[in-house]
Amino acid sequence: MNNNKELYWVSDHQEELEPYAGKWVAILGEVIVGVGNTAQEALDNARRRSSRTPFLIKVPRKDEGLYVL
Repeated sequence: MNNNKELYWVSDHQEELEPYAGKWVAILGEVIVGVGNTAQEALDNARRRSSRTPFLIKVPRKDEGLYVL
């Protein structure tokens, strides 16, 4: 799986991700397709919109590091 497009989008759109601090976000291309308190919840929400496997990231709070699956 190649997630370059999603990685670049995350890098360039930090302000758009700020409202999701502490949440898991599923991204396909340049679109947020799922959000949840857990990676599984974000994935389940994303699968309601697409059968493709999304890029998952936990949006860090200001005092946390970055988590990517």
